[in-house]
Amino acid sequence: MFLTVIQLWAAAAWADGKLAKNERVLLEHLIKSSELTDATRTQAAQYVEQGANLDAVDIEGLAPEQRKGVYRAACRMTIVDRHIDEAERTFLKRLSDLLELELETASEIEQAFGSLPK
Repeated sequence: MFLTVIQLWAAAAWADGKLAKNERVLLEHLIKSSELTDATRTQAAQYVEQGANLDAVDIEGLAPEQRKGVYRAACRMTIVDRHIDEAERTFLKRLSDLLELELETASEIEQAFGSLPK
């Protein structure tokens, strides 16, 4: 499950085509502070370095509340560089669809971050 979450958050961080310094710091801290096998840590670090293909992420094991939590964190990740562009907005729409969030639920989560599209 950890790798699924890191994949999604790395995809969010890379949604605008670049990884901002504070996005990298946040992801690397999460990986460093988690109890992981060496193989899992290596794979997670690769997602940070290269991003992740959103279509390749298997979200089947995520419960509804976990899906909301992942989306909330992805929204936070898109604004950590204090800028949200069209690519990030498009990514969030794709992610909410992938996570099978209702439009109202996704909108409520986005509105909690103020600078996201309503």
